[in-house]
Amino acid sequence: QSPRRSPPQSISQVKVRNGNAAIRGFRDTRGHRTMDSVLRMAGSTIRNYARLSDAALPERKNAASFALRCGTAPLRRYADLLVQRQLKRLLSGGQKISARRMWKLGLDLERNHMHAARKLEDSRQDLLLQSLSDHLATQGRANEGSERALSKLAAQVRWIGKKTVGVTLSGTGLEARVPRKESFRQKVGDTVDIYVLEVDLGKRLVSAEFA
Repeated sequence: QSPRRSPPQSISQVKVRNGNAAIRGFRDTRGHRTMDSVLRMAGSTIRNYARLSDAALPERKNAASFALRCGTAPLRRYADLLVQRQLKRLLSGGQKISARRMWKLGLDLERNHMHAARKLEDSRQDLLLQSLSDHLATQGRANEGSERALSKLAAQVRWIGKKTVGVTLSGTGLEARVPRKESFRQKVGDTVDIYVLEVDLGKRLVSAEFA
């Protein structure tokens, strides 16, 4: 059974399309999919060999740092370097790194992975907010003399309050707050169109209204 491939990465950038702000995503090519399959099969082979040899690896199934490409990128991931050190000991007949030692290293790697993932997501959101803010400023200059610059985007309803609706901008993960209208009938998870009115970079807040 061939390994299941992950969905295309969500590397997004705000661009102008037909006068509206749009999200340009990462293009997943056949070359990317082929290389992903090869690396996953290599990771599966390494993991099976370690299991048959009763050798511990620095990972837990379903952990945040669990990598399907196990052991394939020792120059980029310290966990993969540990995996290859364990393999080297197995192949050379040396003493295996103990399960307890690998377990402790795995916990440290998970904590570091979660911390790095939070910082990466914060940086990604800051860049997207800055990009959206720059687009609003550019559109405002282009529409000088009008009351405000409006950028239309698709969004998903995340939560519904009495006076405010929280939405997530499609393809970005950015959150926006929209005043609730009396005619509002959508449910959580529905897709809606909104006009972005303002981006507060300090508070990391997007203000909008329904289209």
